[in-house]
Amino acid sequence: MALVKIQHKNGATVVDLGESLDVSNANELYADLGKALARKPDKIIFYAKKLTRFDTSVLQLLIACTQEAIRLKKTVSWAETSKEFRECIEYTGMKDALGLHGA
Repeated sequence: MALVKIQHKNGATVVDLGESLDVSNANELYADLGKALARKPDKIIFYAKKLTRFDTSVLQLLIACTQEAIRLKKTVSWAETSKEFRECIEYTGMKDALGLHGA
């Protein structure tokens, strides 16, 4: 069973990151993100409204996924993010690396 929920909506691949991700499920997250990158269309939308528990392994995988998506000429955007996720991204200065503009 997939760790994250991946579905097609309005011409995009939507990746719902759920509530909690950490190093204990990093391998599964890596596989799920690979599936999202392989899907058509060429737009990926991350949904992280419920994501409140995560660690640096998750951030590293999300950055790697974002970079690979850009390399593959895919568009990456964020639909919604939790307060905790936004604060962490702001604090660590990873907003640009994640393509998180205005989420």
